[in-house]
Amino acid sequence: MYPLGEFTIHAERSRLPERSLDFFMNDARTFGVFPKVQFGGETGTGGGVKIFHADLAGRRKQMELGYVYSGRRRQAGQFQYHDPSLAGTRGYALLSGEFLKTHNQNSSVNASVRDDPTRVFAINQVDAAFSLGWRMHTGRLAAARPFVELETTFGWHYRNFRADLGGESSLTDQGSSAGAALLPGIGEKLGYFSWGGRLVLDNRDHRPPVQEPPHPWFGSLPGERVLNVEGMFYRIRNTAYATRGGRVSLVGTYGSGADDVRFFKAAGEVQGYLPLFNPGQVLAVRGRLERVFMFGSSFAPYADLVTLGGGKEMRGFRRGFFRGEGSLLVNVEYRYLIWDSWNAFFFWDEGQVFDRFDEVSWTAFHSTFGGGVTLRTASRLLVKFQVGYSFAEKPLIGFSFAQDF
Repeated sequence: MYPLGEFTIHAERSRLPERSLDFFMNDARTFGVFPKVQFGGETGTGGGVKIFHADLAGRRKQMELGYVYSGRRRQAGQFQYHDPSLAGTRGYALLSGEFLKTHNQNSSVNASVRDDPTRVFAINQVDAAFSLGWRMHTGRLAAARPFVELETTFGWHYRNFRADLGGESSLTDQGSSAGAALLPGIGEKLGYFSWGGRLVLDNRDHRPPVQEPPHPWFGSLPGERVLNVEGMFYRIRNTAYATRGGRVSLVGTYGSGADDVRFFKAAGEVQGYLPLFNPGQVLAVRGRLERVFMFGSSFAPYADLVTLGGGKEMRGFRRGFFRGEGSLLVNVEYRYLIWDSWNAFFFWDEGQVFDRFDEVSWTAFHSTFGGGVTLRTASRLLVKFQVGYSFAEKPLIGFSFAQDF
């Protein structure tokens, strides 16, 4: 533990994380070109580039481009333009686009969830969206205050899901519901529009301001940041390692287009964080219910159905192992602070997919458990290493760069 802590303090004092970025960014830290590496996933292992600009025309407009190439038939790309303050208000605008081209047996969207070499599916898909949103707080203290966000999104989507090998017969793997096993939309080129909204209430790690510094080293440790504004000390919320509070999100999207595509997709999620016996020990809990509703003889394309599995949900199963018209998920995680920016965690996940609510039952849940270690800064996760185990898989070892809850 001591060498780990010594390195952490040295990295903080020497500004090692910031200095390591100098090679890829300009002096003002507003423009950068980064290498991008993909390990597995939708396109398989490949590489590419990520370009960003954080201050377009000197007006704080943000742009990001990313591209991954894994072979002629396996590519992915993203584009994003973000105006964080429309005309100086609390409103914001976001224009984004993604494309995906797969021919990879292990990817989640193409249905090869059990590594069946006799059946290979592929998909070409494009998503474009324009979002308008509003945040309760902006400015210097926004990261220290409870977060409320409202957003509406308009989008256009294209799906070309096909069987490259093995035909279009229904799936037989145990992770697909009866509706998902029918591979809705396979062999069709589908285009549709969508409109939806999102509400987020987030007070994770929020604490009221105080008149005295929290401790003599306030603001100097990598796990804590404090702002002194008009004689009051505000703690920046550490959402990468929340120790109290919670988060609630509600999302709804209506999609409609040619070829009988018409559906409504709704999701609700609740997160809670409870401090335990000693400082730094936290019990984190998440519950999520998601459901796709069809209208009459219409359908939702296979790629838009609900999935479970992967490094953020059912962590002992591969991504997309479970797929259906609805899902119910519960995550429980015990987190133990090793050092100010390192922590160990142990998790237990329960989840199930279904097509109708009357199919939900206690016996339909599937379990997975495991543990890992995370490294983070004062405000975000740097990397997470974890191992998950379930009845259907060998222990899965993985890492990620995002904290899902």
